[in-house]
Amino acid sequence: MFTWQELLDLKIGWDGESDTPPPTILSIEIAKQIVCDGEKFNLFPEEIDADVIGGVAITYSNNGKTIWISCLNKGYNGYIIYEEGKKIIESKKYDKDSWSKILEKLGNKSSLP
Repeated sequence: MFTWQELLDLKIGWDGESDTPPPTILSIEIAKQIVCDGEKFNLFPEEIDADVIGGVAITYSNNGKTIWISCLNKGYNGYIIYEEGKKIIESKKYDKDSWSKILEKLGNKSSLP
């Protein structure tokens, strides 16, 4: 798991490949906001990592399901929810309504404001 500062400090080729882009400040700021939004629903990330295609990946697990949210340098933000065994339940573009959709899929409706 990376800290926000460690993500900022990454350089091109951070994973040993010569052209792997580091996360941009924008992708890091978007990831921070997503983490803050998740905390409002008592969801805390298991992992925050640099994404090898450029950006930040955030992983949550709850009720036997895993949520992977990607904040890419190119501006696309998406999420995938899958059950243990990798059965994809939902894969969508992340937007302002995503947490309510995610919580619904997790069976966590009581956490909605």
